Amino acid sequence: MEVDQVALARTAAALFPIIPEEDVLDSYSLERTLRPILMRAINHKIGSPVLERSGIIDGKYFFERREGSLPAIFTSEFNAALSRFLVRAMSMPLDWPKLQIIDGKTWALMEMEEPGDWPDKIRHL
Repeated sequence: MEVDQVALARTAAALFPIIPEEDVLDSYSLERTLRPILMRAINHKIGSPVLERSGIIDGKYFFERREGSLPAIFTSEFNAALSRFLVRAMSMPLDWPKLQIIDGKTWALMEMEEPGDWPDKIRHL
């Protein structure tokens, strides 16, 4: 499976400037994991999907978000931008892919974003 490099870079660039600065202990892996991944994505250096969302941001974030106990430093804007980035980083399809059998092998045809497609030709989450 491939990563949509253009869409990934676009969503990473939108997320990067709104990462909270107040996590002094880096208990959510914002500095240790999230920022470096975003920089790699912006520079088109991620070629394959990230398999686990905890590889992007600490699992504590997802637990506290589910429980409704996230600190106020995580704004709704950050949460939405992170979700959009996760969809792209993990190569999650927006709908079921169309499967085709070519020479006995099953392939999924996926649409990839091209430079200049945003915002007119892009499906919005």
